[in-house]
Amino acid sequence: MPFVTTRRMTISTRRSTCRLWISTGTLLLANLVPCPLWAAAFLENTTWQVDAAAEVATTQDITLAQGTFRGTATHADTRLDITINQTGYLIDYEPAPFELKYADFSPHDSQSINETQTAVQARLREVLGPRFTLMGSLGGYQGYADFRDVWLAEYYRQKFSGFTAYSPRVYTEPNPRGWNLSSGVRMEYLPGLGFAQIDIAYASTEIVPSYVVEVNPATGTAGLTIGNDAITTTAATLTLENIVSRYTRWKNTFSVTDTTAREKRYSLGTAMNIALGEYFVFRPELSWVTEEPNYTVKTISGTLEYELSAHWQANLAARYYTDTGEKLNDGLNTTAAPALRSSSYGGGLRWVGDNLTVSLQFSHVVARYEARNVALDSFQPLFRNRQWHLVQMACTIPF
Repeated sequence: MPFVTTRRMTISTRRSTCRLWISTGTLLLANLVPCPLWAAAFLENTTWQVDAAAEVATTQDITLAQGTFRGTATHADTRLDITINQTGYLIDYEPAPFELKYADFSPHDSQSINETQTAVQARLREVLGPRFTLMGSLGGYQGYADFRDVWLAEYYRQKFSGFTAYSPRVYTEPNPRGWNLSSGVRMEYLPGLGFAQIDIAYASTEIVPSYVVEVNPATGTAGLTIGNDAITTTAATLTLENIVSRYTRWKNTFSVTDTTAREKRYSLGTAMNIALGEYFVFRPELSWVTEEPNYTVKTISGTLEYELSAHWQANLAARYYTDTGEKLNDGLNTTAAPALRSSSYGGGLRWVGDNLTVSLQFSHVVARYEARNVALDSFQPLFRNRQWHLVQMACTIPF
C-alpha cells in the first residue's frame, strides 16, 4: 500500500503542476497580449483533454495508415472538440490480366500508388438546462475517401488519359474533397433514465467519376461519357437511449439517408451495455440497412471486457458483416461492389490511470466478395478476397 499512496501523490502533484502551468501561462498571455479580462478568466476556468490515435491496416496489396489528434475544451456547459485526421494509402495497383495496351490509350501497367487524405472536424455541444443539449458540427476533407477511390482513379487515368483525339470531353485528374455539417438536439425525457436525440446532417462530396467509351450512331465516332463527379447526402437520425436496469444500458438508432442518384436508405441499429457481475461487461450490437431495389446490409458484433485490476482492462471482440452488393444492373464492367461477407475477431488491452489512458487493439479481418467474371471484369483486382491485419493504438490525456 505505501507504493500506491506514493504513486497517487505523484499523479496528483503532476496534475497540480499542469494546472499551475496553464494558470501561469494564462496570466503571462494576459500581460503580454492585450485581451479582455473575461477572456483570461475563460481560459483559466476551462478544462482540456487531448486524444491521439494511430491505426495501421495491411493486406497483400494495400496498406492503410491513419493518425488522429483531437483536442477538447470544456467550459461550464459548453464543449468544443476539434479533430484532425490524416490517412495514408499505399497500394500496389495491378490491372486485370486481360486489359489490352491499345496504341491510342495509355498503357495499363502495375504501379505503386501513395496518396494521403487530410480531414478536419469541429463539434460544439451546449447544455441548455437539466433536460436539453444542442449539438452541431462542421468539417471537411481533401483527398480520396477510401482505397477503392484511389484504385479507381488510377484505373481511369491509365485507360483514358490518352483518349483525347476522338471526343470533346476528355479525361481530367480528379480532385476529391468534401465538406459536411450537422445539427442536433438531445433531450432527457426520463431523468437519468431515458434520452432521445435527433440529428440532421448534410454532406457534399466530389468523387472519382466513371468513364465509358460510347459510339455515336449518327457519326460513327467514339466519345467519352462521364459519370457524376459530385454527390450530396442528407440524413436524419433518431437515437433513443435508456437505462433499463442497474446493469443494462440500451441504445436504438433509426436513420434515413438520401444520396444523389440512389434510392433512400433506411437503417436500424441496436446496442447494449450489459454488466455481467463486478468485472465483466458485454457490448452486443446489431444493425440492418436496406435500400431499393435490392441492397441489404446485416451486421452483428460483440465485445466482452474484463477488468483485470484497478488500472488494466482486457477485451475480446468479434464481428460478422454481410451485404447483397451495390450493383444496380447486370453490366459486366461495373464499379459497384459485389456482394460481400466479412468476419473479424481480435482483442486488446487498456490501461487507465488518473491522468492517462492508453489502449492497444489487434484485429484480423477476412473479406470475401461474390465471384465475378474474371475473364471480362476490369475491376476484379479491386474486389478480390482479402485478409486484413489491423493494429490500433490510442491515448487520452485530461488536464
